[in-house]
Amino acid sequence: MSRCWIILIGILLLPTLPAWHSRTRVEDVKTRFQQRLIEFERTAERLELSYPLDTVNSRQSFLNARLAYKRIEWLVEGYDPVMARQINGPPVDEVEMEDQLLIEPQGFQVIESIIFPRLDTTRLDELQQECEQLTINAGLLRKHPWLNELKEVNFWDAMRLELARIATLGITGYDSPTVRYSLPEAMASLEGCEDLLKEYEDVPDIQRLLAETKQSLQTEFDDLDRSAFLTQRLRPLCKALEKYQQELGIKSLEDDGRFLMPTAWWIFDEHLFRPELYSPHPEWTATEERIALGQKLFSESLLSGNGQRSCATCHQPGQAFTDGLPKSIAMGNHGSVPRNAPTLWNAALQATLFQDARSASLEMQIADVLRNPLEMDASLASAVDKLSKNKAYQEAFQKAYGELSPPQVMNALAAYLRSLERLNSRFDQYMRGNDAALNLEEKRGLNLFAGKAKCATCHFLPLTNSMLPPSYEHSDVEVLGVPANADLSNPKLDPDRGAGVIANFDVLRYAFKTPTLRNVEHTGPYMHNGVFQTLEEVVEFYDRGGGLGIGLNVPNQTLSPEPLHLSTQEKSDLVAFMKTLTDLP
Repeated sequence: MSRCWIILIGILLLPTLPAWHSRTRVEDVKTRFQQRLIEFERTAERLELSYPLDTVNSRQSFLNARLAYKRIEWLVEGYDPVMARQINGPPVDEVEMEDQLLIEPQGFQVIESIIFPRLDTTRLDELQQECEQLTINAGLLRKHPWLNELKEVNFWDAMRLELARIATLGITGYDSPTVRYSLPEAMASLEGCEDLLKEYEDVPDIQRLLAETKQSLQTEFDDLDRSAFLTQRLRPLCKALEKYQQELGIKSLEDDGRFLMPTAWWIFDEHLFRPELYSPHPEWTATEERIALGQKLFSESLLSGNGQRSCATCHQPGQAFTDGLPKSIAMGNHGSVPRNAPTLWNAALQATLFQDARSASLEMQIADVLRNPLEMDASLASAVDKLSKNKAYQEAFQKAYGELSPPQVMNALAAYLRSLERLNSRFDQYMRGNDAALNLEEKRGLNLFAGKAKCATCHFLPLTNSMLPPSYEHSDVEVLGVPANADLSNPKLDPDRGAGVIANFDVLRYAFKTPTLRNVEHTGPYMHNGVFQTLEEVVEFYDRGGGLGIGLNVPNQTLSPEPLHLSTQEKSDLVAFMKTLTDLP
């Protein structure tokens, strides 16, 4: 009888076992993570004690501390991004354009810039302050209560994003610009993810893929075959983990308000992004009626002040939505507008618009263009007045929105622009498993783009624009020192102050948003002023170290002034790769 009761109780408890195991795993992961936090705090303390001597010991203490951080990065970046930036943010001043707020750099990358490649003895006080603050932040991180609130799905979500971070930032040198210790740090990031996987039953395929992925990183920075690493190592690992998560019955986070789909495991797959999240009216979904209406408005001269100009005048669909000019012709053919007309393909896949990043949505950009006397020289009110006298437009707006008003005009045009999303180039097909999509020259170019040439540290993959993965909440501006003339032997600095006109900070003088390189083969001439006619000229400018590298006075340049030392073949390979980003109808 007692045995029967035991069996009966076991049957009754059986449905609760998965939940019990889940809770146990969560607690074990938290315990393991707390141990990693303690390890990080101790390495930060050792780093603080090692300065300011320029010795092997102090440098090794720095490397050890950042490796310890990388093992916890997967959760810190996912659930305490403010602290993550304070610990390992970019080593340059940044400005929050919306709030006109200057954010000074701090953390590992500032310390790196002081002690590598040699100790900067003029910054010893700064070094002391940074090391002390790093230790304080490590202690604060260990005491922060956010870890207690996390559930099993949060851990899997964080691991998913960390693998995306490795693919887009970890192997490119993004946060190790001077030491170029990126590959050991990427291995440490994988070890952090491995802490979670250790709490589950062994899955031979995943264990093998993880071991092979880590093994492939055991090489020098310039020697890593990034094309093979991404497609033959990291992609299969991501796909296996995606399948395993489904087998475990762990659902992805529901709508989390992120630009990246919460189910996205491989960052190069199709349909990963949600551009509608950057709309000021998310409820105005881009329906077929609204897109069709916006497409018609895009070529409508009624919107302009003189009735002779439309959006398509400067953004011609047949020219990848550019006009092929250094600077577009101004209203009434009187001179030109100040800057080059960028492509509108994938324009919705960015948080800020215009080359000076002054607009936070497509709707705001449209209103700005309409009232600009050099572009459309009109207003939303006048546009609505003209459209209201057209019966066809009255009916179209009634069908699409229920009324015709200024917000609806902006949103209809924005709906059309949001439909201009194309991420299915030969590069994308290669990253999704079609090895024949790229030839050897183009694969070498991809390796350069994400490695030695440092392109991917600003043109972030896969979008190749300034949206910082994997959160895609921040859009960078950079100071390159762009010349006003194409003669790099006798250059003159372009006087356009860029974002410095919008926000009065020295760090933003000559700063411009990093544009997408999608369809770049067809969007010349290049740079904000159209100074370079060919991609070869652009590559040469970067190879020489930008404005500072060619002798211009640009003290706030964010691009490294050090030459890239690209060979003739490497430059050719790089251009060949950029042409694989072409994806036109």
